[in-house]
Amino acid sequence: MASRTGRVRCAALVLAFTLAGCSGGDEAEQGGFAMPTPSAGKVATFSLAKLSTKYDVNQATDDHDMSQVASDASGNVYMLSGPGPEADVLRMTSGGTVRKVARLHHVKGVLGLAPVGNGELVVGGSGGLYRVDRHGTAERLNTRPLKHPVPIGTRPDGSVVVVDGGTVWSFKGAAAKKLYEDHTGMNFRRGAVDATGTVYVASGSSLKGTLVLAPGRKPRAVSPRGTVPGTHTPVSALVVQSMTAAHGGGYYAKVVTDPDRGSLTPYVVHVGPTGSAIVLAQGTLEKSNPSCDTGKQYPALKTPCLMPWFVVQSGKRVLVMGNPTDDGSRIPAFAIRADTK
Repeated sequence: MASRTGRVRCAALVLAFTLAGCSGGDEAEQGGFAMPTPSAGKVATFSLAKLSTKYDVNQATDDHDMSQVASDASGNVYMLSGPGPEADVLRMTSGGTVRKVARLHHVKGVLGLAPVGNGELVVGGSGGLYRVDRHGTAERLNTRPLKHPVPIGTRPDGSVVVVDGGTVWSFKGAAAKKLYEDHTGMNFRRGAVDATGTVYVASGSSLKGTLVLAPGRKPRAVSPRGTVPGTHTPVSALVVQSMTAAHGGGYYAKVVTDPDRGSLTPYVVHVGPTGSAIVLAQGTLEKSNPSCDTGKQYPALKTPCLMPWFVVQSGKRVLVMGNPTDDGSRIPAFAIRADTK
């Protein structure tokens, strides 16, 4: 039972977020499952359901339109179970331990979240930006008005990078700095910020002309160099579904071949700081495949499994999680060795 002090503290919160129970979060819970260690050139499949018997990690990642997934430099993965209200934020360590760190009360239209260090998060929603501390309490940031704020990462100086329509902002406290503004009607949604503070934003549906904002340099458009193994398809032509920062610089992206050109094939690619791209894995988009099993390792470029939606780096692994279909089926998650070249 909560103490009187705890009840008073909860009642005093007039914020958009509170931590369930106001006790610093539910106890960490693990389902006795060790995260797989993929061999070089392999994809290791694993079950999200086995990560926890208390929290539904599948549910927290199964809707690519409503869920949000992000990771921090320590390898923690943060997952949002929905756009709110009453959505939970789960944190999974690189070892697979899952904990609920916050519940979002009365917040609608959550668009993105970004870890900002020390276990804290910045969350963007229809009501603006909110900072959630490591105890789960939060406050709305008093920034300039934003219509559709999507936090995509944090720079080394602690500033949070946010895309809002066709504008890229940097916020440090309430101070705002406009990093880039598009005047062609562009609506940015997917991006990443690497450890050097370089910002990468998909400027369209494909990786072609990815906007790169490096500290101290003018904005530039960089199309990744390289082709899909065994084909003449340039990596720059692949359609972006999710992006995340690569700890060694650049970014990872889950991409698919152009849907206007027939059959779809999904890939995970790593694009380095110079624009050099390498394809790390290939999956399928079949709804079911009897040759795909959980707990197996497959050749990375010939994986017979339906590829999930969200890509994040967690320590030395790149994880691909979430259901890309609308039928609610549970599919294996992917673990791939992080590209350290």
